[in-house]
Amino acid sequence: MSQQLYFNLLTFDWPQKPITLYFSLEQIRGSVSVYKSNHPNNINEIFPNLGNEGIEKIYTTFDKNVEGTTPLEIDFNDKNVFFYKDFLNYKLYHYFKSITGVVVTRNFIKEPQIWIINKNEEKKDFWVFNKFSLKIQFSKVSKFPELVIAYDDTSKMCKKSVIKVLEDVPATYIKKIINNKSVLNYQKIDAELKTSLDLEKSWPILNRELASKLNIDVEVERTKNRYIRYKTAIDEFVQTYLNNVDFKTLIPLHSLNYLPVEETRILYVDRSCNDLVFKGGEIGFTPKLDFPTKGALVTSPKPNITIFYIYHESHADVCKELHNHLQKGTGTYYKGLYKFANIEFHTDMSLAIKYKDENNPLPEIIEKLNNSNFNYENTYVAFYISPIAKFDEDKTRKKVYYRVKEELLKRRIISQVIDFDKLKSKINNYQFELNNISLALLAKLEGKPWQLSTSSNKDLIIGVGAFKNVDENTNYVASAFSFNNSGSFKKFEYFTKSDTNLLAGSICDAIHQYANLEENPTKVVIHFYKEMSDKELKPIIQKMNRLNLDCPLYIININKTNSEDLIAFDNNWYNRLMPKSGTIINIGKKEYLLFNNTRYNDSEKHSEQEGYPFPIKLKISSPNNEEDLDNFEIKKLIEQVYQFSRLYWKSLRQQNVPITIKYPEMVAEIAPHFESGNIPPHGKEILWFL
Repeated sequence: MSQQLYFNLLTFDWPQKPITLYFSLEQIRGSVSVYKSNHPNNINEIFPNLGNEGIEKIYTTFDKNVEGTTPLEIDFNDKNVFFYKDFLNYKLYHYFKSITGVVVTRNFIKEPQIWIINKNEEKKDFWVFNKFSLKIQFSKVSKFPELVIAYDDTSKMCKKSVIKVLEDVPATYIKKIINNKSVLNYQKIDAELKTSLDLEKSWPILNRELASKLNIDVEVERTKNRYIRYKTAIDEFVQTYLNNVDFKTLIPLHSLNYLPVEETRILYVDRSCNDLVFKGGEIGFTPKLDFPTKGALVTSPKPNITIFYIYHESHADVCKELHNHLQKGTGTYYKGLYKFANIEFHTDMSLAIKYKDENNPLPEIIEKLNNSNFNYENTYVAFYISPIAKFDEDKTRKKVYYRVKEELLKRRIISQVIDFDKLKSKINNYQFELNNISLALLAKLEGKPWQLSTSSNKDLIIGVGAFKNVDENTNYVASAFSFNNSGSFKKFEYFTKSDTNLLAGSICDAIHQYANLEENPTKVVIHFYKEMSDKELKPIIQKMNRLNLDCPLYIININKTNSEDLIAFDNNWYNRLMPKSGTIINIGKKEYLLFNNTRYNDSEKHSEQEGYPFPIKLKISSPNNEEDLDNFEIKKLIEQVYQFSRLYWKSLRQQNVPITIKYPEMVAEIAPHFESGNIPPHGKEILWFL
């Protein structure tokens, strides 16, 4: 069964004749600035001395003839594309602003985002809005201007006004509000604007913390297939809001049919990219099925593995049940820690730490760790039964989760945190969680569950990922996670986003160490969570030149396409829409979508538990070898990204993001909560964070 792939975009015509717009050199009420790079190419017709005066920006009211502006006819027929995009975004924003009941804002890249009430999901305490982004692009995947219609999931608006909510909750919990069909950042409203707002007719948008404070359950039951939910939403949006004369006058759509993906844009990873090597060299490709039967490639090299438990004194019975499961197994699919993951261990009950304070067990745990007699000829593993969930809404309580991990890591103790409430509720059916826990523990103990089946090329792959701490509004970066071609982990560094020099330095150190130990790499590949700047690239290239590394450097920018972006559907797979795993679609100059999931063939069988992940977006460049970056090399680099997603050892479930991005992100989520502000040197050589 061949795939029938379609993009979530519609094409339209260029303007057939020039459009008159209005400009000024001074800012006028209602005008927006136009920077030099976006000036119309005939702007000198009305401002002839613009270049001589060194003016960097001018102002426009677009098609509004306002006093103090000068008219200019602009040819937008495949010209002035950046300014044409600004003009269309302006027109789209005001078009939807004029529609009754529609809320309009802008997404994080300043494109119109349309909020439509979803009456089918309305609850007693809140309304649900479906959010849609409209993105204008030019001839990326066709020969025409293109309108990408993206579904950005939902937001929930409290049915109590801001004033009513403030009776029960401090203002700090209110982040955004809806007022007069606009979305406003409540924390940044200045005094002048707040004076004009009627907060009795303004409604807070529910975030997780605000909902918790108001005792509102924000969970809404939905289909597990994100592709179906996504396409159903944009289908309805297109038919309701784009299928009319007014919109087609604004954007002259060719049709309401989504653009088919041309065959020439489609590639597939080689089938061998799914191969994984297990115990004894046996090949499999589904960890969930193959790891329990084929066994780990390499068991833990750590000596004298000793387990002990940390738990609240009232949780002793549940802890004892967990211990029995680890020793003897439970259910059909978990046979115990040794039989499942080949981890031989001894449990030292004398080291057990029983604490009294459920809200803050940290002081008791630290005191008892300090008084414990650890023999460091052993390798210690602590199972911490936490009364505080990782996602607890209370920031002080949540901090304990991370600090316990830090205290254990400082003492070279491997930790495995288990949520008590989840353990208790599923104690008699905990086998699948124990599968994942045992897998992660093997990796933390430096075993190797499986590896890639690869060539003998000596590639060095370095991953840089980031995690944004919403509470502190800070990006933290973990780098450089370095791996060889088979996916064997080397080491990593960790620091904040602002440390550009440290980032480049850690990448250079990884290259230097690899060159010393492995001789010159065949190539150096950097997987980066964003586009690398010249400032970040320059020292890396200089380091490679000093080391006389005669090998190419490839940079792959890897982004998740969760929303606000281009994706594709397969209309030919039993109405489930998700393209096959390993499908690659060219979406521009060295830009690609990579679909990475568990749909390996055309069979209708697909486990709902495996999910329907969206593609990741790749942009590939080579600062020192661009002329040799041909289609063959690009495909090999994309296949490497695909393979590295199959080395995730926190779960047996297939991931769609490579560990080169995922692992750094995981470290960057945890480490900022450490009191010391850093990770001990030995902690940078093990996968303790899984």
